[in-house]
Amino acid sequence: MTLFSFAQDQLFPSCEVRPYIHLTQAGREQPLPGLCSLVRNLRLSLPKSHCCDAMATAGKWTALQGASLDKTIEQALTNTLSFPRMTPVQAAAIPPLLSSKDVCVEAETGSGKTLSYLVPIAQTVLFEKRAKPSSAVRALVIAPTRELATQVHAVAKHLFDALPGDLVPVPLIGGGTASAAPDDSFRGDFRVLIATPGRLAAALNQGFLNVAKLEVLVLDEADRLLDMGFSVTLTDILTRLPRQRRTGIYSATQTAEVEALARAGLRNPVRVAIKRTPASLQCRYHIVSPREKLAHMAYLLASHPQQKFIVYLMTCAPICALHGKMSQAKRERAMLKFASSKNGVLLCTDVAARGIDIPDVDWVLQFDPPQDPDAYIHRVGRTARLGREGNALLFLAPSEDTYADFLFVRRCPVSKFSELGISPSPLNTRDLTTRQNVARHSMRRARKEKRGRIEKPMAMIWSLKNNETKQLSG
Repeated sequence: MTLFSFAQDQLFPSCEVRPYIHLTQAGREQPLPGLCSLVRNLRLSLPKSHCCDAMATAGKWTALQGASLDKTIEQALTNTLSFPRMTPVQAAAIPPLLSSKDVCVEAETGSGKTLSYLVPIAQTVLFEKRAKPSSAVRALVIAPTRELATQVHAVAKHLFDALPGDLVPVPLIGGGTASAAPDDSFRGDFRVLIATPGRLAAALNQGFLNVAKLEVLVLDEADRLLDMGFSVTLTDILTRLPRQRRTGIYSATQTAEVEALARAGLRNPVRVAIKRTPASLQCRYHIVSPREKLAHMAYLLASHPQQKFIVYLMTCAPICALHGKMSQAKRERAMLKFASSKNGVLLCTDVAARGIDIPDVDWVLQFDPPQDPDAYIHRVGRTARLGREGNALLFLAPSEDTYADFLFVRRCPVSKFSELGISPSPLNTRDLTTRQNVARHSMRRARKEKRGRIEKPMAMIWSLKNNETKQLSG
């Protein structure tokens, strides 16, 4: 029994508020129960969210400098996708790609990076002279994870469906069947391919794809592609692609590895850096002892029953909901349920910290500070997306208070949350501590009993052997 599994029984038996999902050890999905009286006396006074300006924009699509979009694309973006104005990263990255130049883009998550490369792809593939179904790949997007690739494919399909030409983006995504080839439903039209590195490399090795006429290559979340150990696979893929192409490298953080990749794979790239935390995002931290974290989190969830939370944990050991050890089918079901819900709580590790677009997330609660400070940016980027308001709260132990100073040095300033009044009463804190101690004592006693059942027969065997030895020696 872990601290969290014990707390599920003791802290959440009866309240109406229900965190989103919990995976039992047997693999069944079930909602976590509600809150009990242990946290009802906690005092929390949260102010209403301050109204902030919407996400920064860079004018209408007709104001794109250095390039012009086809009218049908402008209408699709404005009317179908409901994006009448560009974001700064779109205004800066689209013209170079349309002008056949390489780009290296560093922008925070939720800044509109996906459309900044899908729009040039649509214009290049649909409105060229050879705008007809073809088995030759003309645009290739490589994403690090199945979830991100699936999300990019969904956005691309939504955009292309609003355009003439019957362009269908083809997903070539790992984690499904063993075959590297796509199914037959695409009728051989592979002009736009969205793939994960492993499945793409397998398809190239097996000769399924014709990339000789590739025009646009996009590496999305390039820093994570390299962090996940795909550098060798990427090198193998890049050697198979034609050199005369335009390439876009998109990343939320500019690491040394990404810079090396840009030097090796790009030709005089146009560099775009949009480093601005959304004005609608309130980043705060709260000093709380480890033994009180659970009570503080529980009351915060109970105080906002109609809002959507993402809670990040350091590992998947305490509670399993969305992490790398889940099967792909369960991960997809969890993502779909939470994305379509109006409220609830998603408990996850950093598998859901990068690139995943979950709509209408009100709060990001980090139960543990991330080991990699760059992960903080990716976590808080799940809220305050596309101009919405959002809140990010980080729990820090008293010994971790310098973490806030470190975030300030890394240009991620956070304000203190203590003045908002989270303060468990001594009675409740003692009650929680007592329950935790009882749980730990029960665990220790169970281990001793289990060890005793094994050691006792072994002691009897050794005793018999010693007696036999004495008799023989006597």
